[in-house]
Amino acid sequence: MFRNIVFASCLVGLLAGVVITGLQLFVTVPIILEAETYEGEHSHEGEASEGEQETAKSTSFFSALYRSLYSFQHAESDWEPEEGMQRNGMTLVANILIAIAFSLLLVAAVSLRPGARWTEGLLWGLGGYATFYALPTLGLPPEIPGTFAADLVPRQGWWLLTVICSGVGLVLIALQRQWAWKITGALLVVAPHVVGAPQPEVHGGTAPAELADSFIWRAAIINAVFWLLLGGMGAWILNKLDRRPDPSETSMPSPATH
Repeated sequence: MFRNIVFASCLVGLLAGVVITGLQLFVTVPIILEAETYEGEHSHEGEASEGEQETAKSTSFFSALYRSLYSFQHAESDWEPEEGMQRNGMTLVANILIAIAFSLLLVAAVSLRPGARWTEGLLWGLGGYATFYALPTLGLPPEIPGTFAADLVPRQGWWLLTVICSGVGLVLIALQRQWAWKITGALLVVAPHVVGAPQPEVHGGTAPAELADSFIWRAAIINAVFWLLLGGMGAWILNKLDRRPDPSETSMPSPATH
């Protein structure tokens, strides 16, 4: 079973990574490239320095530690992929690795119900979409280059908290029969949004608002396709592998002993 889970996850991750990269190149990458042109045209050096001073006053110990580690890791090399094939190739590799990682989670969950069909896999995919994208996006929508944002460390912490609470909460709502557990799950889903995501002092960015809004709904569609592919294809492939006879279990009859 473990071998089937790993094989199915790698195969689904490879296919989903290729599909999603193709969609990104035609749907969201043009918006990112256009936003980068606006980012280059607007410097906002004075506003940025004031914002950095205010942020530095309120920076926590963990935020300062993260910044020092990040600067240490990137101090010796400022290499970035070039535009075109190199950048697209790096995007493809990253998408495949991410797809395999998430596919391992989904396929392992689907394997808990032997014989699950691809339609049930789609439901697991919707759960992953809600957990890792839709619910965190309510507080922290995807951003284009030049968007004003709060400090990185608090945003990462809130995103991680939201993913954990959403995942546990949705599992309790969907799989538990007692209403007490379902209510607990609902409270967990709502809790991070009651706390609220870290927000910048000034909202907006260098690019037009219409460009940012277009990127948000396009990214939502691509992520929905991504998670539905992982869930549906993962369940279908795993089902096919489970039905296939295991060669290790079929052995030649032993000769009769006299």
